[in-house]
Amino acid sequence: MLAFTANMLGVLMLYKFRIGDANVRSVLLCSPNHALGSNAIVMLAGGVFAAYIPWPDIIVAGVKVGLFIASVVKITFQARPEMRVFRANDGLNTSLSLRT
Repeated sequence: MLAFTANMLGVLMLYKFRIGDANVRSVLLCSPNHALGSNAIVMLAGGVFAAYIPWPDIIVAGVKVGLFIASVVKITFQARPEMRVFRANDGLNTSLSLRT
């Protein structure tokens, strides 16, 4: 529950910057995924212990991998144009500011 709370507080603090650069978008996509994944693992640990089978862990791992890959694709598509602008400015990050 502590990990869930910490992740969701981070999301709430950064939510007003949701139209920001790829770094902020990464945090906003990955934090809820991590929070839900942490809770699912804790809840399903009881199922694994009680049933003595590994399938609940395997299913949660598969879902977490799917969420991770979806986040990576979204962030990559946003970051590629930002990197072109960054390189065009000789590495000066002048045009990539957080928009409120």
